[in-house]
Amino acid sequence: MWKGIWKLRLPNAVKNFLWCLVKGILPVRTNLIKKGMSIDPCCPLGFSTCESENRLFLNCNIVKLVWFAPSLGFCIPNNTGVREWLLNWFRCSDDRGLVLACATVWKIWQARNSLLFQHKPFTPLEVAKNALAMAAEVLDISGTHGAGGLELGLSVPLGVDFVVPVDAGCFPDGSMGWGCVVKDSSGAVCFSACKKQHISVLVIVVEAMGVRFVRRAYIAEAHELVGFARTFGNKTWHNLYPSV
Repeated sequence: MWKGIWKLRLPNAVKNFLWCLVKGILPVRTNLIKKGMSIDPCCPLGFSTCESENRLFLNCNIVKLVWFAPSLGFCIPNNTGVREWLLNWFRCSDDRGLVLACATVWKIWQARNSLLFQHKPFTPLEVAKNALAMAAEVLDISGTHGAGGLELGLSVPLGVDFVVPVDAGCFPDGSMGWGCVVKDSSGAVCFSACKKQHISVLVIVVEAMGVRFVRRAYIAEAHELVGFARTFGNKTWHNLYPSV
């Protein structure tokens, strides 16, 4: 499998990461505990179970939102580990899907580390966008939709009265943040808000947070409000967008 990894049109850092992943030596918390380290074994994204490779990259409810993002659209197997799943991608003839799958696990790993060490919110749509951008850059492709096509987003329907970009993310302390902006047909801000809650992450709740079937440019402001939620908690603004 190393030959297949080395042939990928991806940076060497990603190839080395993939090799550690398939060998089962990635420094996730269960592996570190096996090495004798005394640390909290819980997954830093959901805090509900131990962090293993399968949990972090496939089974975590928040990570599932990355794979299910409209720009990616991957189908995650229920009874297959991440190493076996990647091996199946190497065996198939879908080179684009393989690169996108590898780019996605890499971006999930980077976002996980940013959450742990830099306290940056883990935002599923942001991770999916970054993975898609990496794959598109590597393959020099833009256009069609899905895991084999690499579409960069969906357009907002014309003729609507209001547009409501929404984004959400999780913080290192286990809390969740939301942000939304309401704009009229001229693009003027009518209302903006952020919200912070300490809640357990349920699949139905997290999926409800992911109402984001628009291009990333349309939710940039909502994404920034997620960070505002971490600082300000629950807050609303009428006829303006906050600035700090």
